[in-house]
Amino acid sequence: MKRWLAVAALVGGMTIPVASSSSAASTPTITMSFKGVPAGSSVVLIGSKTAKKISSTERKVALPASFKGKGESTYRFSIHFLSPSGRYIGPTVFGIKGSKKWTTNVIAKSSMKLGTITYKADGWGKSSMKLSTGQYGKALVGAAKDGKPKGRSEEHTSELQSQFRISYAV
Repeated sequence: MKRWLAVAALVGGMTIPVASSSSAASTPTITMSFKGVPAGSSVVLIGSKTAKKISSTERKVALPASFKGKGESTYRFSIHFLSPSGRYIGPTVFGIKGSKKWTTNVIAKSSMKLGTITYKADGWGKSSMKLSTGQYGKALVGAAKDGKPKGRSEEHTSELQSQFRISYAV
């Protein structure tokens, strides 16, 4: 009989569901490196149903199956920073090839390299990787020329809070 547990870590008033660490051989992995991240900070990858917290020193991460939408073959996620105390700091943005737009939403069909993610002093990260068609979700509305987010819309804040509250089965 399966045992259901509501596993959550409180982060700045929001609850983060934690994905299980089991991974199948066919599970895609993402490879990235981080630059300038404050000591003791961590990174959380937020998928469609769960989140996966990692150290800012990890370079290769297997994407959990829970990052796939129902009936989908793609993995959808975004990357965010947490302070050493677990407080939410900010998102990572990715440029879009052939455009001056930016996104926080990554779509992976297979393993992929996300380049170097540089932490910015005002609490957000910028990837050296520009995503191609089919590798990103919504483009950010109101992002500055260099990709700096200009705050979260109510819709985005609500979506993040919703994702932080989802529990997973063990």
